[in-house]
Amino acid sequence: MSKIPYNDLRQVHLDFHTPGFVKVGGKFDAKEMFDTLEASEVNGVCFFATCHHGYSYFNTRTGLRHPGLDFDMFGQAAAEAASRPVDFIAYFSLNVNEVVADRHPEWVALFEDGRPVDSQILQDGSELYWRWLCPNRGPFLEEFFWPHVEECLRGYPVDGVFIDMAGYLPASCFCPECLRQMRELGIDPSDETAHSMFNSETMQKFAVELRRRMQAIRPGMRLELGCYNAFGQVQKARGVLSDFYVESLAFQAGWFNCPVMSRYVSHAGLPVVGYTGRFLKNWGDFGTVVSAQQMKTQLGIQLTSGIACGVGDHMHSDGRLEPAVYEVIREGFQFSKVRQPYCTGIERLREVALCVPAGVESNTAVAGKNTTALDVWDTLYGAAKLCMESHFQWDVIDPAMDLDGLDCVIQCHARVDAEWFEKISAFVENGGALLLDAAGLLAAGPLAARWLEFLGLDTAAWSEHPGSYYRVLDASLEAGVPPMANYAHAPSVAARTGPDAQELARTWYPPCVRSREAFYGHFHGCESEEAGPAVCEVARGRGRIIVCTQAIFTAWLQTGYHAHRTLLTNVLRRLMPEPIVITDAPGIFEITVGKMDGAYVLQALPFVADRRHRFSFESVNEAVPIGPTRLAVRLPATCLRVWNPVTGETLAHEYLEGRVTFTLPAISEHAVVVMEI
Repeated sequence: MSKIPYNDLRQVHLDFHTPGFVKVGGKFDAKEMFDTLEASEVNGVCFFATCHHGYSYFNTRTGLRHPGLDFDMFGQAAAEAASRPVDFIAYFSLNVNEVVADRHPEWVALFEDGRPVDSQILQDGSELYWRWLCPNRGPFLEEFFWPHVEECLRGYPVDGVFIDMAGYLPASCFCPECLRQMRELGIDPSDETAHSMFNSETMQKFAVELRRRMQAIRPGMRLELGCYNAFGQVQKARGVLSDFYVESLAFQAGWFNCPVMSRYVSHAGLPVVGYTGRFLKNWGDFGTVVSAQQMKTQLGIQLTSGIACGVGDHMHSDGRLEPAVYEVIREGFQFSKVRQPYCTGIERLREVALCVPAGVESNTAVAGKNTTALDVWDTLYGAAKLCMESHFQWDVIDPAMDLDGLDCVIQCHARVDAEWFEKISAFVENGGALLLDAAGLLAAGPLAARWLEFLGLDTAAWSEHPGSYYRVLDASLEAGVPPMANYAHAPSVAARTGPDAQELARTWYPPCVRSREAFYGHFHGCESEEAGPAVCEVARGRGRIIVCTQAIFTAWLQTGYHAHRTLLTNVLRRLMPEPIVITDAPGIFEITVGKMDGAYVLQALPFVADRRHRFSFESVNEAVPIGPTRLAVRLPATCLRVWNPVTGETLAHEYLEGRVTFTLPAISEHAVVVMEI
């Protein structure tokens, strides 16, 4: 049972993955450690019981204590934590355990060609050498993992359990036992989605059993477990997890992962804890600490996402915390502490939802990488980037989730079954709007033709051109878009509109598909051939559908060409002429609105990064004021007061025709405004 209210939780995830050839713990002092944590406003700590190398840090009969440790480090930390107002969570590495893999290579997960799963390439190209175990192989759980966890929980006063590496790397596992079980279930192991769902079901069985064993020892303990790593799985966490965690190091997973995944997993109705990091790049990037400004920005993203705050660290092998690191964490947590009561657990308003397909892996090993131009993640992140920078209030859903209260759905995929077809058709017929780009047009299976007809298209097929142009035809989409043929560096669908569709922009192709046999100058050629609709609209009942035949969300994400954002913003404003927020804020200024304790809360977060080299990362190092900013927010009742709970300042406002209008003074970090009705 947590000692700390969810909306006041500031947790540190303290890694300690230390190989056996290193002496550990020579400078460890539990009291000194917790004094440092408390001074840094930390009231939750995830502390290592067993690490990726497979070593334990407590006196164990079931595992192997680290050979360079000569005392019970975990036990001393647990005893000290028990006397303090802090959640103490025991960390266990599940599917990555080098000691177990050495002793039982027959328990290691396999790729399809029979190779052991022993390599993971990160976004920056660095490689992790861990071998991944498979819980379906042999008596791994019964002989080692269950007895090991139970030994720790019975022996020490812990408040919860964190299970890391609870899942599979992509393209695994093809061990004999996994193949046998998939055959019995009629699953084709080469079907990526079906295999992913099988892996998720394997981990769901593990999670349910773990919760049962925890309840038998100490009911009500917290359980954080990252096994729900496929879209469509989050509802299964109810009754198993105490809270979700969203691990989102900015360099590893990108700046969009935390807001996207926080919105998605919140639909399970459980608390969500964010884990950013103090590191520059990846976990265990010793010798680096982000600036205080970047730390506040990373925590500000957690606040605008409505989740509890967490920071990842990795303890030095000698057992001491790095003072310089905790000075930055202290500044960050002092910053978030006064804001959390107004942000953490907020009920976010939503007018547009980004729909993702069930079965797609959602862990950071997948989501952190740029893949193909038609990958679900690039479409999703491109749509999220658009909504954030154009100040629409947005959500992330899968096809099983409700569409209540939405004005528009952006479909980021082309997986259309009968249930989703019926659901989205009814949504549009009843006045909702649907927006798709090329990634959502070409459904497979028996509904493919009906889907195209519903979208207002007669024919559609992938174009052979790697990119194409669009020229705006309709005046409603013209504002701010350069009046020329604008090139989208992404694939497109060659389509022909049906009789009831209206063309809003037209596609143009260059004179050739660039090759050694036919090329035009340095790059693609200029526009020369008209090629059907680039943007078209069709009415269905009381609602409308707008189709963009180019992969325009991906093009916006990957190139940042301003014309794409302007075009898409104009499209959304055509579909939603009365957005929740109207503002003169620039795109680097994120704005979210939600409900909390009977009032409406607006959060504003500027994002001003340093100049970057082509292959470097956005670092946020300086406090750069943005504003003043004019805001007009749609509210359901008269606004009585507008004020900043951090400074106590009351802001002058007007309420007219359903909107409260006020000016937010210039800010250089996350700000909160309460609008009382």
